[in-house]
Amino acid sequence: MKTLITTLIVFILGIALGVACEDTQPWEDNLAEADTTLVGPTWQLIAFVEDDGDRILVEDLPESGRIYSVEFTTQSAEECVDTEDPPYGTWCMRIAGHPNSSPSTTYDLDSKNRSLKIYFRGTTFVYPPEGAKETKFFKALDATTHYQINGKELRLFYKNEKVLLFEPAEAEQE
Repeated sequence: MKTLITTLIVFILGIALGVACEDTQPWEDNLAEADTTLVGPTWQLIAFVEDDGDRILVEDLPESGRIYSVEFTTQSAEECVDTEDPPYGTWCMRIAGHPNSSPSTTYDLDSKNRSLKIYFRGTTFVYPPEGAKETKFFKALDATTHYQINGKELRLFYKNEKVLLFEPAEAEQE
C-alpha cells in the first residue's frame, strides 16, 4: 500500500511539474524578446573589431569621418523600396556613413538564431573624407550574417567573426 501511495504521489508531482514547465517560456524565447531592442534605437558605430580582437575606434577617426549609424525599423520594405526587382528584405532600415547614406536599405532577421541579412538598394554617393572608413562600414554591413545584443551593446558579425560594435546614439541614452 505504501508503494502504491508513493507511486501515486510521484506520478501526480510529475504531472504537476510537467504542466508548470510547459507554461514557462524557454530561455531562448526570452532572449528573442529582449532582442526586439534591435528595432527602434539609432545605433551609433563605436568600433570595427577584427577577428584577432584588434579594434579601430571610431573616436580615433577624423571628426568628419565619425558618423556611422544604423536604424532598424518595422516599416514594410514595400514602403521604402521603389522597385520590385529582388533581392530585398522584409523591413526597412536607415544607414548613415558620412557623408553618404542608404535610404532604400532593407533587412531580414530571425530573432531565434539571430541571423541578419542586409540588402542594399542603392546609396547616395559623395567621395568620403580622408581617413573615413565609410567603404569598410558599408561592405561590413553588406556581409553581416548575425547579430547579438548585450545590454546597450549591439554587435553585427561579418566575415570570419569580425564585428561592428554599436551603442545607442547619445541622444537616446539620456
